[in-house]
Amino acid sequence: MIIDADIHVTLDTIETLRPRLPEGLRHRRRFLNQDEFDRDLGGKLGQENVTAEQHLRDMDLEGIDVQVLFPTGLLNFCSKREADVAVALARAYNDWLHEFCQTDPRRFKGVALVALQDMREAVREMTRAVTDLGMVAVFVPSYVYPGKDLGGPEFDELYGEAERLGIPVAVHRVVGTGAIGFDRFSRFPALHAVVPMYEEATAVANMVFGGVFERFPMLRVAFLEAGVGWLPWLVERLDEHHEVFASQLLHLKARPSEYLSSGRVFFSFEPGEHGVAEVAELLGDHTLLFSSDYPHFDSPFPNSVRLVRERRDLSDALKDRVLADNPARCYGLPAALPA
Repeated sequence: MIIDADIHVTLDTIETLRPRLPEGLRHRRRFLNQDEFDRDLGGKLGQENVTAEQHLRDMDLEGIDVQVLFPTGLLNFCSKREADVAVALARAYNDWLHEFCQTDPRRFKGVALVALQDMREAVREMTRAVTDLGMVAVFVPSYVYPGKDLGGPEFDELYGEAERLGIPVAVHRVVGTGAIGFDRFSRFPALHAVVPMYEEATAVANMVFGGVFERFPMLRVAFLEAGVGWLPWLVERLDEHHEVFASQLLHLKARPSEYLSSGRVFFSFEPGEHGVAEVAELLGDHTLLFSSDYPHFDSPFPNSVRLVRERRDLSDALKDRVLADNPARCYGLPAALPA
């Protein structure tokens, strides 16, 4: 079985969700922060308006059995300032995504969207989405307005409930409003080439040094869509700073590299990127997840699986782990499709 650990729906538009919103919001015109960059060259890059049926046809073309579904239109959702509107959007999205997944619930696995602008409501919605709608993870973007520290105690209720529910926290990078350095780029290619790495590196550093993995010893966390080539640099820096500033980090009982290699932390890689074997050696082959990023412009569709299978720097055993075993363990999925 092959599990795509991070793909995206594209029908999560306001117009799609509008009928599911409370009456008072249905006629509102503006909901989300947007930037001015041309991200798809006028619609020439990636795919839009992809139906569930098209997902299934493309999965068969790629040889993918299960897709774990993340948003597109609502990817930078947590940059929104109005908490009450964010709460309503999250509930509408989760109900819509559940319906989308019913096209083939064996092959589609949804990730819950929650309004982290209101933590109490976020926890309540996560629990509903998992217990009532069958979601397999909770989506936590790397940026949460107004720049919240993902390792801070404000997130403890969410992480504790995710641990109790047995689902992973899926930290997905964003490169929109609020992202690190967003206001310092005038060209989208430069922004997109650099910002994802620093967004995820910031999330990793804050969660490690904030003691998240110490306080929640059973919590699983996946860091998604930033590649892995930057990890050797980051791990070295984190271990070095842990040693130098040990007096400020007495709450940590292990080195950062030990938390990150513990089997509770996962990183998705791009099918053709260099450095995958190095990271497998550094943190363990149990830490890596296959992701096609379908149907966005940087997905190598329809060659994602083939690129991994044909790699000569990865053993067949490692390929099997990243394509199936690791994502199954991360998301708590069965090793084979149910009949």
